[in-house]
Amino acid sequence: MADTATGGGGQRQHPDGRVELDPAEGVLPPNGFTSDDLRPVPVRRRTWTTYNFLALWVGMAHNIPSWTLASGLIAIGMDWKQAVLTIALANLIVLAPMLLTGHAGTKYGIPFPVFARAAFGLRGANLPALIRAAVACAWFGIQTWMPRFQQTIPLSNPRHPQLDAETLTKGL
Repeated sequence: MADTATGGGGQRQHPDGRVELDPAEGVLPPNGFTSDDLRPVPVRRRTWTTYNFLALWVGMAHNIPSWTLASGLIAIGMDWKQAVLTIALANLIVLAPMLLTGHAGTKYGIPFPVFARAAFGLRGANLPALIRAAVACAWFGIQTWMPRFQQTIPLSNPRHPQLDAETLTKGL
């Protein structure tokens, strides 16, 4: 493990590229802008591996709205392979900013609010936090509404007799 000093504070550079601040140098004054939750996480407590990040991404990419969108693409004329490829490509595009914003956390052990303060300042960091909260609320709403929507529409649409309860449950 190589020790390097930058900006008057000590830090340790690990062989895998992760950086850890020297705990002796990391005393923060109580000023209302700091808390234990915002301190960098020591390397020994950073337990996520590439597998964990991959499993998280796969879990977020394979969900009911994604498959519903794929079925909608098929309904408007795409081949099923094209629809699945389109959804996979969209998930890869979403993955890029996720990796970019998460890189600072994995390398330096800092949480997103600290990372946002570097770009937006102490007070301005509330803006990306509120945007993330709004996106999370909207996505939670979509994730909870979509399964219910898919349960009720086929059973309640009188114009499509082939989608009645008896037809859907035949063969079960």
